[in-house]
Amino acid sequence: MKTKCFFKVLIFFFFVVIFSNARSDEPKSLWNTLTPNQQEVLQQGKQLLITEKVPNAIWPRFHIYSLVRATPRDVEAVFWDLNDDINYVPDCTKVTVNKRPAPNIVDATYYLNVPFLPQEVSKVQTEVTLFPHGAYNNTWTVLSSVYSQSGVGSFLIVPHHQGSLICYTNYVVPKSSIACLLRNQAESQLKATVKAIVERVEYQLKKSPQHHAEQLQQLDDALKKGTQSSTVHE
Repeated sequence: MKTKCFFKVLIFFFFVVIFSNARSDEPKSLWNTLTPNQQEVLQQGKQLLITEKVPNAIWPRFHIYSLVRATPRDVEAVFWDLNDDINYVPDCTKVTVNKRPAPNIVDATYYLNVPFLPQEVSKVQTEVTLFPHGAYNNTWTVLSSVYSQSGVGSFLIVPHHQGSLICYTNYVVPKSSIACLLRNQAESQLKATVKAIVERVEYQLKKSPQHHAEQLQQLDDALKKGTQSSTVHE
């Protein structure tokens, strides 16, 4: 989840999972899908939250946009480093990599603290894809969870001027109807997660360049080997 712890990824029990509506073609015009007013919010350095009603569902689909002062490759390298999640993802206490079905696919278990409730433990499979023009898309599926029935998600990173525009999309089907009473908290937690990702990227670039170089190498290896693996199977 970070799946990043996601949870790539993966954070509070009511949105441990995320639904992706990202298109399969290159997302070259993500910025142009936003209205002038929405673009202005982002240009002011704020997050943009868009909720999308899902028929017959307790939760809406959440979309959070943000601008990042870093390239898509830099953002993706931080997001793909699951071992670093516990250092910045809210409520994440542990991430265990279970297996890698392919170099660019990872199955991991995320452990998340939940106020007044037992710890959330979710197993998630995440895949990263690199588009030719330099955008990255992470898509994941929750394989099992203490608090959610099902879910999928995405984290899209596209070039924007000298930095990046990110879109974190979240949808979850909770197991308990009590989750409907906690929507405002869920929104706040999700926004905090996206904020933490942005801040971690900027921290790595400024304060931990050596570690970030290792993250970049790890990402490049995953995508290079993933492409080679896909070519062999074709």
